[in-house]
Amino acid sequence: MIKGRMLGNPYSYRLYFFPAKSGGGVYGHSSEYKLFVLNSSGNLSYIIEMNRPPDPITNKDKNRRIDRYLETQRPTARGEKLSRSEVKRAYIFPEFKPFFDGIIGDDEGRIYVRMFKLYDPDDSSLYYDFFSKEGYYLYKIKIPFFPFMIRKGYVYSTKSDPDTGYLKIIRYKIKNWEQIKKKISQ
Repeated sequence: MIKGRMLGNPYSYRLYFFPAKSGGGVYGHSSEYKLFVLNSSGNLSYIIEMNRPPDPITNKDKNRRIDRYLETQRPTARGEKLSRSEVKRAYIFPEFKPFFDGIIGDDEGRIYVRMFKLYDPDDSSLYYDFFSKEGYYLYKIKIPFFPFMIRKGYVYSTKSDPDTGYLKIIRYKIKNWEQIKKKISQ
């Protein structure tokens, strides 16, 4: 916060949680690639860890974020805007980018972890690490949006109607749902 304004920082680490249909859930802090899977009693079932080096936040990344804020900020009721030095002082950047920025699961207990990516109007594709319900890494997959639900071979998303403001639920069929690996072959 600076001068009554909150500056969102996409590089901030966050705690993510996805509740499982059968109870329990999956949670992790984006500062490390470590996911904790809980059973329906709330006890730890297992931990998923990916051994990936962290991606540093460069000065170019920091300046791009500051520039983007300066380009999109709206003046206050008094017509004031924050200066570059004020914005720079307000942003606190960690040393590394978050490992992920979302967790979701499907009705078969599999886990989808969305890889961290800044918004890009030219490329809305998102990449996910896909794990079996036992926590084994299966695939890296690409979905062009962040689904709010994956059930019975369908991916669900929402879109806001600009005229009415109502949300529209959009359902996409996963054509290869039956061919998706369910576990590591023995």
